[in-house]
Amino acid sequence: MTVSNSGNTCYGTSTSDPNSWNYYTVTRNAGKNTMVIYQNSIPDINGPCTGTSVPPDDLIVNEIGRFWGNNVYAFLGKIDQLRIYNYARTPSQIAWDYNRGAPVAYYNFDECTGTVLHDTAPKSDRSVTGYNGTITPNTGRTAGNCGSGVSTEMWNGGTNGKYSGSLAFDGSRDYVNAGNPAALQLSALGSVSAWIKWRSGDWPAIICKDNWSTDQNGYCLAGQASAFRGELANGTTNINIVSSKTYLNDGLWHYVVFTWDGSWMNLYVDGVPSTHPVAQTINPVSNVYNLNIGIDPSNNQNYPFGGQIDDVRIYNYALTSAQIYNLFNQGFTVRYGP
Repeated sequence: MTVSNSGNTCYGTSTSDPNSWNYYTVTRNAGKNTMVIYQNSIPDINGPCTGTSVPPDDLIVNEIGRFWGNNVYAFLGKIDQLRIYNYARTPSQIAWDYNRGAPVAYYNFDECTGTVLHDTAPKSDRSVTGYNGTITPNTGRTAGNCGSGVSTEMWNGGTNGKYSGSLAFDGSRDYVNAGNPAALQLSALGSVSAWIKWRSGDWPAIICKDNWSTDQNGYCLAGQASAFRGELANGTTNINIVSSKTYLNDGLWHYVVFTWDGSWMNLYVDGVPSTHPVAQTINPVSNVYNLNIGIDPSNNQNYPFGGQIDDVRIYNYALTSAQIYNLFNQGFTVRYGP
């Protein structure tokens, strides 16, 4: 996509599927003299375009479907839901416009049987299928069923989840593989969250889409010596890390969230910040490794998680503190019960 005004042009790198609906947003920050192009609520990897000063008269929309009266650049296709604001929408607002702020992937762990962990997040384009994960038990173990009483079954060990069912990970080689779809290749913005009951593993991977062994390519929420950390990594060895000293390896359920908004990275435990924000100086390059739950997705598959995991969500924008607290309490001001 290209946006042009007053001799300044902002070029996007993403492409559109001609057979699917795509939601485009362009924002302009007058104070910073920049523009950003979003496709399906995801900012273009080129980042903000600079030098995009626009005289007030140029803000008038003359036509829809062609470029300033030039039929050479006429649009072929369908257009719907055009909106014009007199301010720059934030990434969270754009995500809300796109799909009411829903996660791009949501695993509620309520199947209680089988080897498929279903993505139940609503999709703005109903033709898009979910990004389901494959449950992969360690050698000698099986997926099994909730309540079976068989100690070597992942579903049986997770019978009593935070909300309904969960999966139990053996701390050795149990994991879930959700693949490498474009929607999970988060970059400048993102959030990952989960309910965990951590029993073993000093540095266990919770939700990871990078090579934690070499600190490359992606993002990761993981345990860290009884606390936890969030990591962003680009295609080299440049990384940003935010760490928390909140003790989590206590066998109790905790709600953990890792967010990054292009400027700052944050960690939350049980609905509240657990450390000071850390500056984000890189954007992750997360198109290399699969997204794994319970283990590092690199070829060595290190850092296995021991315990239960439930209610995993992946967002392509940074959740606010209010949203996180609301999710922790399931929409209630105060929550009573498990």
